[in-house]
Amino acid sequence: MGLSHLASRAIFRPARLAAPNSRHLRRAIVTTPELHNSAEAAAAEPDLPKRNPVAGAHVHFPNPDDAIEVFVDGYPVKIPKGMTVLQACMLAGVDVPRLCYHDRLSIAGNCRMCLVEVEKSPKPGDEDTAMFDEDESSGMENGSAASKEMAIHTLEEVEEMKKAFLQRMIEEIEESCSMNCGLEFNDHADSNALERFENCGNDSHVVNAHGNEAVGFIKCSAELMDEDNSNFLGNNTFIGTGPLSRLEVAQPPASHTSLNGENNACLDLVERMKIKTDTPLAKKAREGVMEFLLMNHPLDCPICDQGGECDLQDQSMAFGSDRGRFTETKRSVVDKNLGPLVKTVMTRCIQCTSGEEIGTYVEKLMTSELSGNVIDICPVGALTSKPFAFKARNWELKGTESIDITDAVGSNIRIDSRGPEVMRIVPRLNEDINEEWISDKTRFFYDGLKRQRLNDPMIRGADGRFKAVSWHDALAVVAEVIHKVKPDEIVGVAGKLSNAESMIALKDFLNKMGSDNIWYEGNGPSPNADLRSGYIMNTSISGLEKADAFLLVGTQPRVEAAMVNARICKTIKATNAEVGYVGPPADLNYAHKHLGTGPETLTELAEGRHPFYSVLSNAKNPVIIVGAGIFGRKDKDAIFSVVETIAKKVNAVRPEWNGLNVLLLNAAQAAALDLGLVAESENSIESAKFVYLMGADDVNLDKTPEDAFVVYQGHHGDRGVYRANVILPASAFTEKEGTYSNTEGCAQSTVPAVPTVGDSRDDWKIVRALSEVAGVALPYDNLSAIRSRISNLLRVDEREPAAFSTSALRPESQGEARCCSFHSCYRELLYDRLHYQSV
Repeated sequence: MGLSHLASRAIFRPARLAAPNSRHLRRAIVTTPELHNSAEAAAAEPDLPKRNPVAGAHVHFPNPDDAIEVFVDGYPVKIPKGMTVLQACMLAGVDVPRLCYHDRLSIAGNCRMCLVEVEKSPKPGDEDTAMFDEDESSGMENGSAASKEMAIHTLEEVEEMKKAFLQRMIEEIEESCSMNCGLEFNDHADSNALERFENCGNDSHVVNAHGNEAVGFIKCSAELMDEDNSNFLGNNTFIGTGPLSRLEVAQPPASHTSLNGENNACLDLVERMKIKTDTPLAKKAREGVMEFLLMNHPLDCPICDQGGECDLQDQSMAFGSDRGRFTETKRSVVDKNLGPLVKTVMTRCIQCTSGEEIGTYVEKLMTSELSGNVIDICPVGALTSKPFAFKARNWELKGTESIDITDAVGSNIRIDSRGPEVMRIVPRLNEDINEEWISDKTRFFYDGLKRQRLNDPMIRGADGRFKAVSWHDALAVVAEVIHKVKPDEIVGVAGKLSNAESMIALKDFLNKMGSDNIWYEGNGPSPNADLRSGYIMNTSISGLEKADAFLLVGTQPRVEAAMVNARICKTIKATNAEVGYVGPPADLNYAHKHLGTGPETLTELAEGRHPFYSVLSNAKNPVIIVGAGIFGRKDKDAIFSVVETIAKKVNAVRPEWNGLNVLLLNAAQAAALDLGLVAESENSIESAKFVYLMGADDVNLDKTPEDAFVVYQGHHGDRGVYRANVILPASAFTEKEGTYSNTEGCAQSTVPAVPTVGDSRDDWKIVRALSEVAGVALPYDNLSAIRSRISNLLRVDEREPAAFSTSALRPESQGEARCCSFHSCYRELLYDRLHYQSV
């Protein structure tokens, strides 16, 4: 029974049931000779309305000659050769259901939900394949042609239904996620592909479309699996455990799409191929797949944290049946302990293998700094957030698009809140910065937003205890004290989480008070803020994918910027780029060469005496990344001079490519340097009589005079609070609007997601009110007015590249780099980072 006959039966079966004697009403097939000409046929095709691609999908043609035209449900779309059918459907505006497919992971082809019907498929022809319907399967004998081509051994009570479904799915319907377009079909591919599989028995054989016997197929029987159905025992090749995991199936010939999508390159999808996604045949196949997926699923949606945003839940409603025919006992699987962040309920797993690609098949603690992303990848409730378990339903949450400020990357996030509380944080797509991933620190830090918060203004009394007061009283005390000290004894320090608006307000206020001692706590003494190329990532985060060699100097991206480290790892896997590392021993999650620990290694590279110099010099796009911990060294100018010499000799800086980068540590660091928050004197804190700490907790106040008056403005009580005389509560970044510049110089804004806590206020508003009480009112009353002072950061969500190269304009350093390694400054910064993560 051929494809056309099967399709006609699927289409006309309801009509036969409604009118048994209406066979003569079928419309006859009429040939149209005038349309045999392809040009005339193309001209006769009706004009279809333009469709919008799914999720903003777009395509780039590196070579226009490789473009082919296919038809998706009659709609023409041009795609490059090698693109999958699923991607072609997305470009045509058709959202094909899928569970295991992910754009950034290898194709698994296990869920089988993306089945489509394709004309001119290279699978066995209609005459060479014995097809049968559900109503015919009951009378099928073991010696029939169909059983010779496929050996199926399963439970007796469901054998009839499974035979019908398997024959239809494997021999007629294509899985669109693993089918490539425009690749030529090779007749020799059958034997070559089958050699990779092991023979599983004498009865496991088929005859392919050319009449050649193909041996070496995989059994997928229950006795070959372990107890949790997640892997195969013995010497059999692993092919995944999708909805067919309870069957013992002889693998189809290599001209088929294999169960794990490995043989899809043999498919011959030619020009003007017609893909049908909404035919009765495809719909029936998807319905059968969904029935298999739900066979062992516990159906515990009311108590599942994924309920309401579950792909399986949505697709079962859209493509599933209204009842199931399985009455067997459901499988039960023991949960795996993956650590304190990811919760597992393995009984819900549908074996899509998306999580297995990242490593969840190993029952051990997940130590990756990106482990929480498996929660987003899992299409069901098998992998969920452990801190978020049983806290809220997704329809109770309000989503607010914002950015992350726990590092200098500025990952795009969505803050989900319920009332005044942040319930969870999930990633938001930004191809240029974090793609669709976030680090674990970004995902799980939100619990600290409701602990140890400063709620009310407080003044330290004579007994050393803080007393809550009104805003008027607190500001009056601060204004009175600041007028009693000399201008050169006033010091202001901005913290690592400060936004650009609050930093420029503090700078303007202290300037009006006659002081220029306003600086940022993480930049060290006298940083070079004259040229922007000297402190940002000039290559850009996404531009790292074009590099073919890396030199890391005094930086550990895995700890400092997990998303930048992920880009480096992605580039290494794609291009086999070599990595050289100068610094203390580090646990980087990719192959690298530890060149040395101190500046002497950089000197050898600059003089061309080090073996790794040849790697950099032979690279087309070399990248040098210097850690911001260098800012804390006294010989930083000499180190940057040596690094720039290396960049010049290996041609890392040229008009079309700038491979000299600085990886910053904190969210406020780039904006602080853009706004010129640089200390006038390195020892200004030692002679200060009035210190204004705006969220600064890492400033060493041990050398500050005991009679100095300290004002702490922030949202959490940390080290700065214990030395403060007055506390001014400020709102966190989830409660206010502010501008930040990330490590590549891209300005982004936070958006308030929840109301402020207690009597706290925005940072810039506190400084503005204090300036008015002190008699030097600042000339702005709203965000628009204050942002006119930061014109260089007004292009939000756009990267502002450096206009000049540092190596061309910076004067040469007269000093020499010290022989001490990068340990001293780096360990302190690393300790601060880890301490912040633990908090």
